Amino acid sequence: MIAWLRLSALACSFTLAANGAHADIKLLCTLAGKPPQLITINEQAKTVDEFPSLSVFKLSDRAVWLLDNTPPDPGSTPDVKFTVIERSTNNAGSLKTIIIRDSASVQDDAYPYGACWEQK
Repeated sequence: MIAWLRLSALACSFTLAANGAHADIKLLCTLAGKPPQLITINEQAKTVDEFPSLSVFKLSDRAVWLLDNTPPDPGSTPDVKFTVIERSTNNAGSLKTIIIRDSASVQDDAYPYGACWEQK
């Protein structure tokens, strides 16, 4: 029984250590034809180092979804703004920004837009 408890505790500690190991995601992006810029996504904190107003909404092996938390201008209607970055190490992954307006209209050509290459 004691040996089983020790083995269980050891297995739990390995699981916690594996789950706690998060690497930053580094993307080299060209935004609207501007010179390439390195963007660092802190996977654990769910933040983007270079853009403090963005937070990670969803993260998968295929894409990074970022939510813009910039407060709306006084008197304007609140919009929801997502930036989706396709993850790719071989080819350029697209970077696209989508705005959902208060009127339920969708704008899918908003700034920033461009292409990103995931860095190792």
